[in-house]
Amino acid sequence: MTLDDPGYPVRLRALDRPPARLWVAGSVPERCVAMVGSRRPDLGGLRAARDIAAGLARAGLAIVSGGAVGIDAMAIGAALEGGGRAVIVLGSGIDKPYPRESVPLMLRAAASGCVVSQFPPDADPFPGRFHLRNRVIAALAEAVVVVRAGARSGALSTADHAFRLGRPVLAVPGSTSCESAAGSNALLRRGCQPAIDASDVTAAVRGAPAADAARPAESRDGVRAAPRRAGVEGAVLALLSGGDAVGADDLAEAVGLPAAAVAAALGVLEAEGAIARTVDGRFVALFDGR
Repeated sequence: MTLDDPGYPVRLRALDRPPARLWVAGSVPERCVAMVGSRRPDLGGLRAARDIAAGLARAGLAIVSGGAVGIDAMAIGAALEGGGRAVIVLGSGIDKPYPRESVPLMLRAAASGCVVSQFPPDADPFPGRFHLRNRVIAALAEAVVVVRAGARSGALSTADHAFRLGRPVLAVPGSTSCESAAGSNALLRRGCQPAIDASDVTAAVRGAPAADAARPAESRDGVRAAPRRAGVEGAVLALLSGGDAVGADDLAEAVGLPAAAVAAALGVLEAEGAIARTVDGRFVALFDGR
């Protein structure tokens, strides 16, 4: 698809230098909202992404993101499961989709919406291409929702492009103890509207202030950092980083691993004092001795 094509997305023409060519599998929906965020969010972030995306799908808005694991994949999956449409914008060529673990999700997105790339089909996923990809995500969207973003998250790049284009930017509030919410909470401090549910986003798309838009966002200077871990233990700590108490079964479902593997990781983390068990048997993370 070239700039001369009648089907070339109208919103991309708002860019100073629109991509001269696009490779598209599927068809580009007319109305989209971008939902972006951390690859390792807390459980609260995943739930917010699921609920907001499902609500937007019911409102007839497609979800656009980069399709990465974590927030992006949760939002795309929730929209598709709700009968909505989705757009995944690649930072690589369409014949070299990245990340590979999201390929099944990309196939589902192409069946209802599209997968799109501005790079030649055989282009590799070089880091610099993801910044250009984020520019296209922001341009395609009527609004950008940052669900979770760390202080240096790539999702903030998408928000910056949206600011330049005059698109509304919303952020889902996260706990001040959640490292993956440091950047998204900072957006709230800058004056971005909070996205509590899908109605906040649809109000922003209509140009009306959300009901709570005038309420000042509560935040604190500094964010307590969660212990850095790899593997199952790291995944469990990331999900608990929102500060909420979570049951072992819910953690196993979110991580996508057998309950036994998650239970073993919980045992190790509890023994080391990284997490604590509540009186009702759920688990909370302990950061900086809290």
